Amino acid sequence: MFEQPKFAIYLSFAIILVGCATPRQSPSAKNPELTAPVTRAEAKSEACPAALLEAGARAEDCRCIENRLFEIGQTPGVLNSDKKPQALFGGDDGRRKIAIGLLRHDAIEQCGLFDPNHIVAKNL
Repeated sequence: MFEQPKFAIYLSFAIILVGCATPRQSPSAKNPELTAPVTRAEAKSEACPAALLEAGARAEDCRCIENRLFEIGQTPGVLNSDKKPQALFGGDDGRRKIAIGLLRHDAIEQCGLFDPNHIVAKNL
């Protein structure tokens, strides 16, 4: 079979890579403050990347991730930055997207997609 801790690390890495590879909106289209709470629209658009859908995530999984991502993203300071240079990760927009991707990882875990018996965990 597989070792669960090793599997969770690989799955986490794959999800983070997918989050980094998703198309980026132009800065003029969307440039919120880096530390502003996650909006419902952001939670919805970031909830289920293509890799999760291809791995078997269902609509209810995506809704769970969206709701948990939105809830987690409302915590004050959750998206605080350590003020790395703007050029890294595509400036503030890129750093915000990465921070939301990390929150998505927590939401995915809370929704049970890392459970070894879940179809997504089995397929990734």
